Amino acid sequence: MIPYKLAGGFLAYSMILVYPFFLERPNLPRFFHLIYFYYVGIVMVITYVSRINGSFEGASPEPFHYLGLVSTLLAFVGFGYIIFRRKAG
Repeated sequence: MIPYKLAGGFLAYSMILVYPFFLERPNLPRFFHLIYFYYVGIVMVITYVSRINGSFEGASPEPFHYLGLVSTLLAFVGFGYIIFRRKAG
């Protein structure tokens, strides 16, 4: 186990647990939503890529990992479009 990788995952899971309490705050800048979504998403993408490459100990590549990677990347594009469209409009 590599400490900096564990710290990145711990931060992502912590954000997942804490973020819902800040979601409906009226004065929360949109920038925080982007940081949350893209940081957690990047951690997910890195995990899927590691599993696909076979460098994730204890997990062999499976079709589910490819599906997860593609769906996460599609969510990046879709969420980014929604956020930036709303900002421009």
